[in-house]
Amino acid sequence: MMEAILFISLFLPVYTYFIYPFILVIWGLFSNPKYQRDDAFTPSLTLLISAYNEEKVIKDKLENSLALNYPKEKLEIIVASESTDTTNQIVQQYIDKGIILKAYSGRLGKSATLYRTLPETSGDIIVFSDANALYRPESLRKLARHFIDPSVGCVIGSLQYHSPNRSVGAKGEMLYWAYDLLLRKMANRIRGLIPGINGSIFALRKNLYLPIRQDRGDDFELCTRAGIHGHAVLLEPEAIAEEIASETDKQQFKRKVRLVRWNLTSSLLLLVEALKNKKWAIAFQLTSHRLLRYWIPIFLFLALASTAILASGSKSFTLLLLLQVIFYGMGLLSLMASFLKLRLPSFLLIPSYFLMVNSAAAIALFNSGLGRIQTSTWQKQR
Repeated sequence: MMEAILFISLFLPVYTYFIYPFILVIWGLFSNPKYQRDDAFTPSLTLLISAYNEEKVIKDKLENSLALNYPKEKLEIIVASESTDTTNQIVQQYIDKGIILKAYSGRLGKSATLYRTLPETSGDIIVFSDANALYRPESLRKLARHFIDPSVGCVIGSLQYHSPNRSVGAKGEMLYWAYDLLLRKMANRIRGLIPGINGSIFALRKNLYLPIRQDRGDDFELCTRAGIHGHAVLLEPEAIAEEIASETDKQQFKRKVRLVRWNLTSSLLLLVEALKNKKWAIAFQLTSHRLLRYWIPIFLFLALASTAILASGSKSFTLLLLLQVIFYGMGLLSLMASFLKLRLPSFLLIPSYFLMVNSAAAIALFNSGLGRIQTSTWQKQR
């Protein structure tokens, strides 16, 4: 019995991180969907920027948005803001350049603010963006060219992180996005799958803005629901947004807890909807790429506990226990070194970031079990 628990608890993390990507590779060999694309196609487009207390970055974002290579007569730029600092005053300085400010009082949250703003947009295509994400000049055109195909409902760009600091969280986030981009490219070759979600740069047909609730319309849910309703969701790696990974490890950890807590609920709601609509591929993807990953800390704990029990009188299980202890020990030591602002050897980055991410997931699962309320308000970490 204990050996079965050990096998399952070790197999599921291995499946999530290694076997699932391998399945995507093999699956992609037998699937090569073709969609129309026209570089000259420029539909009316609204760039919708979410902002909450972004006074340090909003000017750069607006200058970047105005400089994008897209027909000015077809581009609407809106800032949806609940800011209480000087963000709104800075945006108002750009009104004569065509920037539109939608300012709201109170803290309804990002999703609810977008829900209130969407009816006032004029574009057929909505590009959702964050205030700290700077776009490459051709990014909007790269997104827009896919909408010549009526079957395409959503197009997701690529996020590039740059790290000016040496924190485990910042460097680990860059490594994670590189790994995640590989998964996106694999999924993008398979009809019916969702090639990952990136809230900093994604485009959606306005008539496909279908939030689960007005307070739950985030990037993950919107793009996945477009796929569930039968529309193609594509990855466009040439549409690039750049962000500075400036968070400290503490800020990164808090954000991970919040995101896992939110996305766990989203994944369950979307899984039920996918099953009801017989979207088996999306259901498989939600389970393999999302839900199992969120439960990995439980599997890791069971693996450690069962190995400790089986190690008595067994050299093989004792060695397995020792390997786990060494791995977690390296992670703890590197996190401590990062906290003390000591330079880390590169080989310690993976165990430290792995430990941080799964500790955050464990806390998120614990909070979910306690039934703590998950809010959708902005939580600034910059």
